[in-house]
Amino acid sequence: INLTHVVNIVAKELISTVAVVPRLLEVLIECGGDTAIGQHHSFYTLISNEEDMLKIVVQIMNGMSATATELQKYLGYWEKYKPIWEMDKDAYIRRYAKTTRSLQNFHDDLTKYRNQQANIQLEESSHLIKFVRLDCGFLKSTLVTHCHLWQQKLLFLLNSCGRQQLDSLHNTFRNITTELTTKPNTLAQLLSKIELLEVTKTPNRICAGGNDISVNIKNKSEIHSTKCEPLDDAESRILRIEEIYTMLTKFEVQIDPNETTGLLNLRPAWKHFQGMLLDAE
Repeated sequence: INLTHVVNIVAKELISTVAVVPRLLEVLIECGGDTAIGQHHSFYTLISNEEDMLKIVVQIMNGMSATATELQKYLGYWEKYKPIWEMDKDAYIRRYAKTTRSLQNFHDDLTKYRNQQANIQLEESSHLIKFVRLDCGFLKSTLVTHCHLWQQKLLFLLNSCGRQQLDSLHNTFRNITTELTTKPNTLAQLLSKIELLEVTKTPNRICAGGNDISVNIKNKSEIHSTKCEPLDDAESRILRIEEIYTMLTKFEVQIDPNETTGLLNLRPAWKHFQGMLLDAE
């Protein structure tokens, strides 16, 4: 709504209400006094051209103009939160998932949005600019919702990464165990199993992984049958998975019971796997 236009209309309408009010002279003088009546202006004309009245209208207009400027400045105050609502969340998460991120990267981004959420909640819910009171409650609520969405999407991505790494490690133990405990039928199979055992026993070659979290898990190959890639240290891998779930718990993510069970069984599975390697040897 154009407030200046509205005030102009209201001012004219208020003054126009006296247009129908006759001058006392008009009532008392008979019809023969038309000439005398014409020498006196109506109340509407007098009030419309009254200097003090015009000054009041000008003051009101100047006040509204100054208020509009202040309102525009106040809107600019909220621009510092613009990236929260302006950035395409899904597109950003897709790009995020295609890169290799450390656990610290996730922690920093999650902490950033959590802190922004806290700062937004500390903002004033109402603000007075001259004669205009601004209700910022809905704006604050919307921004807090955006912060929640950012955290949820990042945590979902981190949870997916942790779950896939957890499943991958369990599958690695299971696949190699199955391969090494199955009786070979041919010399080629025997040689393949011996090679698999030697590669698996080589230090730092138990499971895929690195110092960072690869969230593009679907492009990683798993160990199947007689195939074993150069692999990273299992203890470090297990520790990273545990750190992922520790962070998820810190940010109050509800972990699936199956994942919780898999996490609890991870170290026992690793010990059992080590025993199996000794038996296979």
